[in-house]
Amino acid sequence: MSNEPVNLVYHVAVERPREGVIGSVLAFAGRHPVIAGLSCGVMVVLIAALRAYRGVANEPVAAMWLSLSVIATWTVLFVVMRNFFTTQSMRVVNVARRIQWDDEALIWSEQGHERLRLTRPTARIVTTELPPQSDARQTIPWPVWLVLRDAEDSERRLVLQSKIDASQLRGAPKATAELLAQTDETLPTLVISPLLERARAQAEAS
Repeated sequence: MSNEPVNLVYHVAVERPREGVIGSVLAFAGRHPVIAGLSCGVMVVLIAALRAYRGVANEPVAAMWLSLSVIATWTVLFVVMRNFFTTQSMRVVNVARRIQWDDEALIWSEQGHERLRLTRPTARIVTTELPPQSDARQTIPWPVWLVLRDAEDSERRLVLQSKIDASQLRGAPKATAELLAQTDETLPTLVISPLLERARAQAEAS
């Protein structure tokens, strides 16, 4: 077991709000589809009325009913498409994240900006109910959580999830439902391995 400092970098795809006017408009349409639909419907009606003002003057009642139907159609359309607008207001970007862990602190950062700092973190490896040892398969990928807590404030923590061979988790404590709901990051096995190795070394040394 190694208790050497860990410094690893990995990449993840995350959603970020789309920047600029288009992103703001799409986000507004997703949050307030009725207002956005009414606004667009009214604009369409006004443009049509300006282009055909003589027809409106000759048939005001028919023009009014037609205008109301157009506004209603746009409003319904925006309500139906609200999820589309919400999705389009976001973009997927690839970001680099880093975990630096030594005896004094653990720093979790993204693109050079610190996301979380834990002072003298303590590590705990937990899992769910393991399969029976009589299972015929030699290796069984099984979910594992690495919980890192601040030594001075137990409420500050980083929860990492991955999968490793179930045989490595015999005797590990069971994860709580609260913990499962508060996972901060899911990492590939190769990425989390150095962290698990240091966590095991810390447990043996304590």
